[in-house]
Amino acid sequence: MAIDYEALGRRIKDARRQKGYTQEQLATAVGMSQQHIGNIETAANKLSLQALVDIAGALGVTANDLLYDSLPVAVSSYDIKAKQILDDCTDSEKESLLHLLSEMKDVLNSKNA
Repeated sequence: MAIDYEALGRRIKDARRQKGYTQEQLATAVGMSQQHIGNIETAANKLSLQALVDIAGALGVTANDLLYDSLPVAVSSYDIKAKQILDDCTDSEKESLLHLLSEMKDVLNSKNA
């Protein structure tokens, strides 16, 4: 499966904006020009593996987060959102959420039966 550089560029742009960075700030953080970052975001330029890792690190995401729909085993957006929520929880909060999720699943199954 080929890498979808347009989708990758959009995810980089979204992650950059979510972090509150301008293209110039990201470029400075990873040692690239602002124009190169812009070209990556619009898929005018392909990026190297090292650039992908550097950009992901600067944005506080993983390379998998940026590549997820380009990988042979794609991770759903629901899985990613759930992971983001859980990563921000304490163990006690995770336990409570798991309990609630299990109960909600049981209710949904009983309605569908």
